[in-house]
Amino acid sequence: MDRLCIYIPKYRGKRLAGYLLSYAEEVARSEDREFVYISTDHVGLYEKYGYEFFDKMQSVSGEISRVYRKSLKYDIIGRTVNVKIDRPMGSCHPKHGYVYPVNYGYVDGMIAPDGEDQDVYVLGADKPLSEFTGRIIAVIHRFDDMEEKWVAAPEGMSFTKEEIYRQVEFQEKFFDSEVRM
Repeated sequence: MDRLCIYIPKYRGKRLAGYLLSYAEEVARSEDREFVYISTDHVGLYEKYGYEFFDKMQSVSGEISRVYRKSLKYDIIGRTVNVKIDRPMGSCHPKHGYVYPVNYGYVDGMIAPDGEDQDVYVLGADKPLSEFTGRIIAVIHRFDDMEEKWVAAPEGMSFTKEEIYRQVEFQEKFFDSEVRM
């Protein structure tokens, strides 16, 4: 028997998948789980949220589905990323008016839980940039917001948690957040 899929247009495009995944991941982290798994027939959706194909499995009813897995241990730290800078150092936030003391941008195509491209603070640059390639050195975890911010720096450059927070405080002071390394 074919599965019946019902799509309700008024709920499409609301990033509900990101909200649900973020909540499930936070629950799994609170239980000190290393991975979170999803069994699904969808291809392309969960990869946008950092999940990787893991295996195929057969249910008790005999149906075969794909299993995706995501590490909850911040395995992004240490990876090299390309950042498109849309708010260069010295620019003003378009809505709130504060000035960016660091370059700030996103990783094109890497979808964050809010459904937008993953945001990145770029530390260690001494001038406004339009692009940046560097290493992720930390993740800013927000307890009162669904998204996390990545922190990138040039290869070989490092910062303490306190140094990172001082440089991102201009924006993170509005959230209950912590630096995770």
